[in-house]
Amino acid sequence: MHLGSKERPTASSDLALILFSFELDMFKAERMPQRGLHLVIVHRHACTAECAPGEEIATAWFLHRNSRYQIPLSTTHLVLLDYLCRHRGIAQTATQISQGLSTEPFYIHHAANSGGRVVLRPRTSRTAVKEQIMRLRAALGKCLVAASIPLNPAAILCSKETSSNEVRYSIHAQVSWEH
Repeated sequence: MHLGSKERPTASSDLALILFSFELDMFKAERMPQRGLHLVIVHRHACTAECAPGEEIATAWFLHRNSRYQIPLSTTHLVLLDYLCRHRGIAQTATQISQGLSTEPFYIHHAANSGGRVVLRPRTSRTAVKEQIMRLRAALGKCLVAASIPLNPAAILCSKETSSNEVRYSIHAQVSWEH
């Protein structure tokens, strides 16, 4: 079965569904140079099919060609990346990001469903966000170099100065979440 064929896997064929999903991921990855980087953020301890407070942000990947590359990030950086991806339509200042991480229920209750583990609340000061952005960009850059992908991490995790010298941050990538 090929992605372009009219055949669809049946509900009784788990293997066919897995193969179809894998083939779809590979199709998306092959189109990445045309449409930009594709990030996949993995949540665990989900109670519903939708993102909800209490889930843990487990890891982040980017897709390229026929491969997935895990981005080596700490929990704090995973939380920041998830936040930027959820709000990728609007560039935000470090202060706005800090306030969002401190007030949005998803981030306040991060990993609360994990069963006995300590809930990690990210540091949320404006200064900490600026430092985390630099470290996140550096980790992304190392991963892109290791995968031999000629993309500038500053073109993915962008910084834009405003008319008053404020800096706004945004992610320029396709993003999907797995639960």
